[in-house]
Amino acid sequence: MSRLLIMVTVACVFAQDMFAQTQVSSVAQLVDAVNNGSIGDTVVIAPGTYELTSPLQPREGMTLLGTGGGVTIVRNAPSWSVGNAGLPDNATDHTSVDRNAYLIDLGDNTPGVTISGMTLSGPTLHGAIYGNNCDNITITCNTFDGFLWSAVRLFRVNDGVIAENEFVDAGGRAAVTSGVTGGAIFVTFTNDTDIHNNRFTRTPGSPSNFFGVKGRKATNVRIFENTINVSFSIEFPFENDFGVHIYNTYIDGVVSIPKFAGGPQVALGESY
Repeated sequence: MSRLLIMVTVACVFAQDMFAQTQVSSVAQLVDAVNNGSIGDTVVIAPGTYELTSPLQPREGMTLLGTGGGVTIVRNAPSWSVGNAGLPDNATDHTSVDRNAYLIDLGDNTPGVTISGMTLSGPTLHGAIYGNNCDNITITCNTFDGFLWSAVRLFRVNDGVIAENEFVDAGGRAAVTSGVTGGAIFVTFTNDTDIHNNRFTRTPGSPSNFFGVKGRKATNVRIFENTINVSFSIEFPFENDFGVHIYNTYIDGVVSIPKFAGGPQVALGESY
C-alpha cells in the first residue's frame, strides 16, 4: 500500500466575540444558554467537566466555544446511556438517526453553528454532533473521544468546515458486523465542504472497524492535510460522488472509492 505523509503544524486560537456573549461554568447554565439562547449567541464554556443528560440544541448562528480540548470537557452523564439500540442508521435517510443519542443535536435547518475548543466524549452514545440541513457549520479544534457510531454525523451540508480536530476511537465501535458502518466523520449529501488538518487514531486493542471519513453523495469536498491512522481510512462508495479531492494526507488504512463506469484507477497524488 502506498502512503503519503505531509507534516503540518496547526495551532488552535480561540478568539472570543465580545458581543452577545454568555459565559457559563455549570451544566445548568450551559443547557440554558444553548437551548434557550438567541440566534447568533456565543456561549463561552469555562474550564471543567460538563455531564449532560440530554442533547444540547443550539440555535441558528450560535457559537459554542470552549477553552481547549482536555480543559473544557462535555460528556454524557452515567444516567444517559444509549448503547447500540438503533444502530446501524440508514446511511441516506436522516429520519433513521436517533438524534437523542448525540451530545449536540442541530436538528433540521440550523445553519451557521460553530463548535470549537472542547473535548466531546460519549462511549455509550452514538456520537457527538448530529445535524440535517445545517449549512455553514464549522467544527474546529475539538477532541472527539470514544463514540459508538459517528462523532460527526451530518446530512445535506453546504459550505461546511471540519478542521483541526482529533478523533480517538470516535466511531464504528458499535456491535454491527455487516452492512452500513459508522465512522469518525460520516457526511451524507455534502457539498463544497473542507475536511482538513484532522487527526484520526485508534488505540491498541479497540475494535478494528473504525472508519475515518465516510461519505455518501459528496460534491466538491476537499479532504487534505489530515493524518488518518485507522484501519479503514476513507470510504465514498455510492451516489455518483463528484469533485472529491484527497491530497496532502497521511493514510494508513484502506481507501474505498468507486471507479466510474470501470474507469482507470486513481493514481497516488491525483484527485477524482
